[in-house]
Amino acid sequence: MKRTRPTVNPGVVGALFAAVLPAHEVADHILQRHSDAKLKGERGPVGRRACTNHVASYTLVQVAAAYGVARASGVRLRPGSVLAGAAVSALTHWVVDRREPLRRVAHALGKGEFHDMGKPRDGHDDNPCLGTGALAMDQAWHKGWLLATVLLMARGARVVRR
Repeated sequence: MKRTRPTVNPGVVGALFAAVLPAHEVADHILQRHSDAKLKGERGPVGRRACTNHVASYTLVQVAAAYGVARASGVRLRPGSVLAGAAVSALTHWVVDRREPLRRVAHALGKGEFHDMGKPRDGHDDNPCLGTGALAMDQAWHKGWLLATVLLMARGARVVRR
């Protein structure tokens, strides 16, 4: 018997993206603990632990949203596919939220000035706004990887009749 590769239903991809994108926003900006947000870029175990705490709750929110929309839509997801998608999302989120990797990527791409735009000057706390180049790049990175996340989550999903 020939094994076939799991397929991706474009409607399922759209439904999952519609679930995972707002889940990302809520988990990244509303549910993230302030202490994790402040410490996740620090070097050493304190920073790694804070980032891991944030990414764990972030990933749980995304998986819950994906399963919630799938259930409401009559879609049966493959747990292994959801796990693969969640792993990609978690890993890519963790790496960038450590802050230094994004700064290095930005500078390597010639986007260092944009990345640093709006950040407080050394020794000053003079940037009370929410918008910086680093935040814009961070969010673009996360949202770009959400497509890979939902493509993986949708692999082999089946729309079931009710």
